[in-house]
Amino acid sequence: MCKTKSNLLPKRTIAMLSLKLLAGLLLVVCLPATAASEPDQFTGTYKGELVLNETSSLPLQLNLKLNQSGDLVATLDSPAQGSFGIPVDQVDVDSSKLSFSSDIIQASFVGQSNDSDCYHGQFTQGQQFPLTLCPGDATAESEQKTASEQLAEHMAEVAIIELVDNEWQVTKQSYNIDSGKQFEIGSVSKTMVAFLLANSIQQGQLPTEQTVGDVWPEANQDVADIKLIDLATHHSGLPRLPDNLLNQNQTLDNINDPYAAYGLERLQQALQQTTVAPDVTYQYSNFGYGLLAETMAKVHQTTFKDLIQSELFEPLKMTNTGLAIKPNQYSNLIAGHRIDGESVPHWHFDALAGAGAVVSTVDDMVNYLKALMQPNQNWQPVVDRLLTPQHTLSPGTAQGLAWILEGYKEKTLVWHNGQTAGFSSFVGFTSDSKRGVIILSNQARTVTNLGKRLLVEAVR
Repeated sequence: MCKTKSNLLPKRTIAMLSLKLLAGLLLVVCLPATAASEPDQFTGTYKGELVLNETSSLPLQLNLKLNQSGDLVATLDSPAQGSFGIPVDQVDVDSSKLSFSSDIIQASFVGQSNDSDCYHGQFTQGQQFPLTLCPGDATAESEQKTASEQLAEHMAEVAIIELVDNEWQVTKQSYNIDSGKQFEIGSVSKTMVAFLLANSIQQGQLPTEQTVGDVWPEANQDVADIKLIDLATHHSGLPRLPDNLLNQNQTLDNINDPYAAYGLERLQQALQQTTVAPDVTYQYSNFGYGLLAETMAKVHQTTFKDLIQSELFEPLKMTNTGLAIKPNQYSNLIAGHRIDGESVPHWHFDALAGAGAVVSTVDDMVNYLKALMQPNQNWQPVVDRLLTPQHTLSPGTAQGLAWILEGYKEKTLVWHNGQTAGFSSFVGFTSDSKRGVIILSNQARTVTNLGKRLLVEAVR
C-alpha cells in the first residue's frame, strides 16, 4: 500500500484491506501461542474497532483460550465479514501489553494497557491502523449509544418483524435515505442458494451425498470429490475466489465490477485447474457458492436466474427482487457508497452470481424472512435442513447451510450478512422465530453487530 500525505487513506486502501481480511478467513484452527506465565487470567474475547480513517472502522475480535495442555491459543474474527477463526501464530499478553501476529493475513498488533483493561496500539497490515482492544465484558463505546442513535448514523432501511399472538407485526424505518429502494444484498444471496440445495434434497431431486463430479464431468478429481453440502457450509477446500478471476495480465477485467466478466467458460476452466486445500475445516468461498448456484441450475436444466425466480422469488411474491446481471437493469436500485461516503458503481455477476448477485427491497426481504421464521407445511422440512448445525465455527457458533447459528445474550440467533463495494446488509431472526431483523444499507459499513443487537433488544 502506498503512503499518502493526506490523513485519509488512498481511495483503494479500504477495499484492499477488506479483501485481505476476507482472504484470511480461512481455517478455524487454534494454533499454539506464547503467553505470560499465568495465561488463564487473560483468556476471553477482546473486541475493538480497527480505525481505517476519520470516518470508517472495521470491528475485530481476538479470542484467547487455553487448550487441553494448558497453552494459550488464539484466533481472530472479523464479524462484519462473517470471518471467524483466522489463525494467530504468536500472542504475548500480560497486564501491561498485548501483541499478536497472524502469518496467514500478514498482520500484527502491538498495544499497551496504560493502566486500564484495554490495550491501545497499532494494527499493521501493509500500513498501520489504530486499534484498541478491550475485554468482551467491557462496555464498548458503540454500546453506550441507544439502538436508535446507532441507526441514525447509518444510511439504511430497517425492518423489525415480531410474531405476537400468532400475528405478524412489522415495523419499518428509513434512516438518511428514501424508503422502498432496491439494494445489493451481497452474501445474503448465499442463503437463497442454500435454500435451493436443501429444497432439491428434500424433494428427492438430489442425493445428500451428491458431488461436484456427478454434475460436472470435466472437474479434476479433487474438485469432483467435493460434496455439494460442503460447498454450502464452506467446507469444500475451494479458495475464496477462483484463481482465474484474474485475466492473463493477473489483473481484474474491471476493478469496479470484479465479477461481471467471469462467465461459465472460465468457471469450467477453474473446475479443471483448481487445487483443493487438504484437510480443510472452514474456508469461506465465494467461488464455492458461485459453483453451487450453477450446479443447481445444471441439475434442473435451466439457468440460475430462472431457477431462483421460480423456486423462491415467485412463490414468496418477491416482485422487486432479482439478480444483478447487466448494467442499468434496475431503475429503482439505489446508489451505493464506500465506507468513507464516496459513491461507487454497482456490481454485476455472471457465473459467480450465487456468491452475491441478488438485488432486493426491504419489503421483499420481509416476505423471505417470514417464510423462514414460520414456514408452511411443505417448507418446514427444508428450513429444518437449512438450520441444522453442520459444523462448529467457534464456541457457541455453528455453521448451518449458509446460515450462521450463534449464541448471543441468552438467545440463539440465525443470521447472515453481506457486503459489496457500496452496500452492506444483515438478515437474521431468533431461533424461537419471535423476532426478525432486516437491515439494508447503501454504504459498505458494517451493520452486523447492530443487527444482532436489534434481535435481542427494543429500539429506543
